[in-house]
Amino acid sequence: MKKNLLWLLLAILPLFAGCSNDENGNSENGVDDLAYMLNRLAPTSDGKVYGVLIDERTPDIIGRPVKTVAEAQDEFYKLIPNGKDNKGIVKEEGGLMTYQLTDATGKKQGVINFAPGEFDSCGEVTLSPELKTATGYSRIRYIQEDMWPPRSGGLLEDLLNGLKK
Repeated sequence: MKKNLLWLLLAILPLFAGCSNDENGNSENGVDDLAYMLNRLAPTSDGKVYGVLIDERTPDIIGRPVKTVAEAQDEFYKLIPNGKDNKGIVKEEGGLMTYQLTDATGKKQGVINFAPGEFDSCGEVTLSPELKTATGYSRIRYIQEDMWPPRSGGLLEDLLNGLKK
């Protein structure tokens, strides 16, 4: 009887070991997603930045020039560990994507959403309130390069030259 119980426990134990603690599939991956994103958004030691302030009245929204919606999606992937291959990305119809950030143990940190854009915007990432608090940003707009503010030299030209690749 004890032998049968032991075999039963050994048979079902792997079922529990493989369970994710997050409904979006991003379980304990050993990576702090917020730290990863903060590193990506922070200015580099040589002054390069991820995006630039579009309007002084909305300091929580930054912009970044891109050529296409596909490039905007690639920029979204750069904000999360393992990028496009991350299993926690939930893709929906119309190109919408959602990602639940977690710490190294699987504790939820906030959500980012990507939506393809129209007109001058190739897409936009929205950050949940807790991520806005951590990063200072509520949105990142990916704007078509040909619709980007004129490059007349000076500060704007310096900012554009300082964008991270």
